[in-house]
Amino acid sequence: MERLRLHAPGIDIQPLLARAQTANFAGLGLGAILGGFLPGLVPGNDLSAPLIGRTVYDVSCAAGLALTVVVIAYTVLLN
Repeated sequence: MERLRLHAPGIDIQPLLARAQTANFAGLGLGAILGGFLPGLVPGNDLSAPLIGRTVYDVSCAAGLALTVVVIAYTVLLN
């Protein structure tokens, strides 16, 4: 916070934090909605006959893992 004030004196950080928090909530909501629909989009995913080690929930977990890797790579490469 003090480094920000040194580099940009007089900046009001509250609107920036509010915008970041709004984006965070929007991402959580969108992720919850897409995570609910994603398993139904993959053919062969039904709860009546799950394969050993493969259920409808694995699709959402795999998508979350892939997005986590993308975010880590983005953070490491661009910072």
